[in-house]
Amino acid sequence: MEKVIIRDKVYTGEKIFTHKRENFEVKIYALNIISDKYAVIVCKDKKIYDFIVTGLDKVYKVIELCQACDIETLRQELATKINNLRNECWNKKLNRIDQRKLRPMLPQLYDEEYAKFIILAVPFPQFQKEATNLIAC
Repeated sequence: MEKVIIRDKVYTGEKIFTHKRENFEVKIYALNIISDKYAVIVCKDKKIYDFIVTGLDKVYKVIELCQACDIETLRQELATKINNLRNECWNKKLNRIDQRKLRPMLPQLYDEEYAKFIILAVPFPQFQKEATNLIAC
């Protein structure tokens, strides 16, 4: 068992997965198997991002994506989905984005593509801010 520090809390867990590529590394720790709680640590460009994941299905998805895809492919897939959101929320009459329609769609997209966002080391507040700015352009 190893000690894992996430947001100033110390957890003990067993490392179950490690994956290294050119400029990033993903480590997954089983924190509490009974409550299905896992820690995903992403080291990207000499910065460390941590995520608490509940659900073995999400952990398997992260592992599958780490082994199968490269970062640029994931980035392009998400950019396409964000562009589709932009098109879906575009109000032709007002010639701008319908913010009321967009607001609930961002968390839904983040939840659907959670594993990809973890690998890209993008926490939800950062995604929400960047996506809103990108879509508004």
